[in-house]
Amino acid sequence: MKILIVDDDGLIVDLLQQYLKKNNYDIDTAFDGKHGLELLKERSYDIVFLDQEMPELTGLEIIEHVKQNNIKVKTVILSGYEEINEKFCKAVGADAYLRKPVELEEIGKVINKLQGST
Repeated sequence: MKILIVDDDGLIVDLLQQYLKKNNYDIDTAFDGKHGLELLKERSYDIVFLDQEMPELTGLEIIEHVKQNNIKVKTVILSGYEEINEKFCKAVGADAYLRKPVELEEIGKVINKLQGST
């Protein structure tokens, strides 16, 4: 499984990357929305983890691009905002969300849920 992590918080990227690599996932990373979108255009991913607020492009703008261009990838919003919940994610077209600070067991749960919905 190929996963892209797009977040401007290096600690979050490191945490996700270490957990996912330990579980044998193939990982790419980007530290801003513009670079993340470039990677999505160049490569094929199964899942993309997106910070909601980033320089250049937000996670929501990337999700909008994914939907408009029919890119086949599952999207997961990463956010510390209380307003971000399942209802919000469905409204913006995201497949799932994780609340920051991210708990490792939640990463696996979200991936399993998304794998089951393909």
